[in-house]
Amino acid sequence: MGVFGKIVDKFRNKNNEEKKYLKIAKEHIDKAGENLTKEQIEEMMKLGMDTRELYPEVSKLYFERIEDYFPHASTMLATFYMDKDDEMYEKILFKGCKSRRKT
Repeated sequence: MGVFGKIVDKFRNKNNEEKKYLKIAKEHIDKAGENLTKEQIEEMMKLGMDTRELYPEVSKLYFERIEDYFPHASTMLATFYMDKDDEMYEKILFKGCKSRRKT
């Protein structure tokens, strides 16, 4: 297998890994329930930050779950949409600004 083949395999594996981590994240979020504790919020923020570069879709799930509890998650979620969807980017930034005013 040549270099190109190795690179293609690496990207295929990354996609499969991301699907695996998405499933794990969804289960983790569902298991947490409706009312999150401070520890759960902090854990989800850390997991979102840790997965942000390699698995952006995974981090998006965590940031979406905690954005109502932790305004910084809205900022991180907005960066996810920055180059993808201008409307969502603006909506999330606005929501984050409003929630910061309340605190």
